Amino acid sequence: MSKRLFASLAVLISLSFVVAVPVPAQAADGIAVTGDVLYTADALHETLHTELTLAIRNVTPPTRSGSTTTSYFYNAYSFGVHREAVNIQVLQDGAPADFEVTHDNEGTSRIDLSFNSNLNYQRSTTFSVTYDLPGGPRSDNPFRVNGALTSAFLFAWGDPGLSSVTLRLPQGQEPEFTGSQNLLPSPSEGATWVQTEIDDSFQWFAFVDARNDGALTIEPLSLTNHPIVVRAWPGDTEWLSTVKDVLTDGQPMMQEVLGLEWPVDETLTVQESIDPTLSGYGGWFVTADALIEIGEHLDADLILHELSHAWFNGSLFEERWIGEGLAEYYGRKTAELIGEGGGIAGEPLSFHPSRFDLNSWPGVGESDQEEEIWGYETAFYIIQTLAEEIGEESMREVLDTAYNHKNPYLPSLTESTELAGWQRFLDILEEVGGSSKATGLLREWAVAETKGPLLDHRTAIRLRFHNLVAHADTWELPAMIAENLSQWEFEEAEPLIKEAEVVLDLRDSAEDQAGDLGLIRPATAEEAFEAESESFKQANAAIESELASLELYASASTASSADRSWIEELGLIREDPTSELEDAKAAFEAGQFERSDAEAQELIDLIAGAEDTGETTAQALGAIAALMFVAGAVPALLRRRRRRGDSAIEGALYLDPTPAPPSAISADQAEAPE
Repeated sequence: MSKRLFASLAVLISLSFVVAVPVPAQAADGIAVTGDVLYTADALHETLHTELTLAIRNVTPPTRSGSTTTSYFYNAYSFGVHREAVNIQVLQDGAPADFEVTHDNEGTSRIDLSFNSNLNYQRSTTFSVTYDLPGGPRSDNPFRVNGALTSAFLFAWGDPGLSSVTLRLPQGQEPEFTGSQNLLPSPSEGATWVQTEIDDSFQWFAFVDARNDGALTIEPLSLTNHPIVVRAWPGDTEWLSTVKDVLTDGQPMMQEVLGLEWPVDETLTVQESIDPTLSGYGGWFVTADALIEIGEHLDADLILHELSHAWFNGSLFEERWIGEGLAEYYGRKTAELIGEGGGIAGEPLSFHPSRFDLNSWPGVGESDQEEEIWGYETAFYIIQTLAEEIGEESMREVLDTAYNHKNPYLPSLTESTELAGWQRFLDILEEVGGSSKATGLLREWAVAETKGPLLDHRTAIRLRFHNLVAHADTWELPAMIAENLSQWEFEEAEPLIKEAEVVLDLRDSAEDQAGDLGLIRPATAEEAFEAESESFKQANAAIESELASLELYASASTASSADRSWIEELGLIREDPTSELEDAKAAFEAGQFERSDAEAQELIDLIAGAEDTGETTAQALGAIAALMFVAGAVPALLRRRRRRGDSAIEGALYLDPTPAPPSAISADQAEAPE
């Protein structure tokens, strides 16, 4: 804002006439200007009325040089007003005054006043300047005036200490001021704020944001279990109707596209507001208050972008670009599906002057407009590219995993409820969504170059992990590996993967051996493997025990199926090796390795001693046979003795063509011939 003074020089020649030559006055030294302005917010007409009173007094005394007296008078004055001013009227001392309005390059309009008569020394004149600042919705100026809101920039006029500003607001509006102001409630008038004796009106400005939410037009929508309430400025029926229609069609459609439940368990308010616009945004979502504030513009893409922040907000992702990219993509997609907008993202320029790594994108209001635009467009491009690659169904799985804090490497495992960073988002995209482009996109646009080695390490460890998953087959990896990978603790994950591979190699060996032996492996080692929480020591011990049992069982099986001599068969005549082996098998398949080992060892020992047992048995059987022979021969000999005599009997007693081994004859049997 600037103030310009123009003066006319009058040279008084002694005794005769006055010659007036107009020249610029020196700054404001030649006049004193008292400036009092009254701003009145007219909610009915959506206008901020401005009444400026300028009292101008000529304080430039005549000067004398020799016999010449020079007197100064003023016949013009210039000052700046709001560029948006309309209906400008000027009165000088109650009478219409001539003036011209021009626009300068400083964003203001300049009023050039022509005095009705010259303003001589010690004379005063008063100008009354009135104009309006239109405040209707979607007008081209930043002023908004209605029953619920007064939003305006205020200026001051006048010399130091001779300036005052008064603001009158509609009843119920409570103002918040920003700037060099110090407006205080008027002690004599209600709904009025005043500042007097302003030191420097040229530098003074104030922005006022006065609200009365109780005056908003309120429309509830029954779209979810918890209501959505739309609140619009009084009289802005176009905005209210548009927002209601977009939300009514868009909210159910967005929920279906996302595949997620409605996340707001309280009333969500969607409110018309000038605040985002003044900060350079179309709208914003205040998570803590369940409040969406949207500018006055009728933009379905914007409305649905902000609605999607019910899901994609600061409580889900740590990096700002992820939430904004998802909100932009799903906002536009939903708008397209309901026939109200849409659009696609273009590939960002790699040499864009405002380019930065998206992971370093600061919060709202912390970067300039060009950086904000680049951030939004690039985030939108990344999400759009990923969604096109993996498809909508996979994107729903990605969102479900993120929203429900599932571990991307082990979905049955729930992560902590802390914010998901870009690392987990990348893991989800690739592990759950199946993306092959995610790492490249993030490396190019989001991640600092210094993170390159970390991404390379991750690529290598993920390859080993997937090989391990394939190797494990039906065995589920324990949670500890998934936890380390999800936290990007690769140094901890690597030795665990190596240990797991060792156990799985042993398992494969056990599987082969069990198959060859016709055994069904028990779940003992698998259960120990899946239950590990720090290392694979227990699983390794379990599989080693299983392998040892398999080895012993194999020995028992081999011994059981080997060809046997008649003497060995005789040694096993009272045993059932097949049944013994079945007992060992049953114990093994039940995971009772000690019992299986005992059964197998018993069978091995039994078969090993079969020959000795057979020989002993054979000797015993021979002795029994001889005794039975003697028992049958004695009666016959006795009958023959009666015919032939005793010597024949004695000869018969000692006749033994197949004598039994002496060891097989008991002591009683040895005494029988006597």
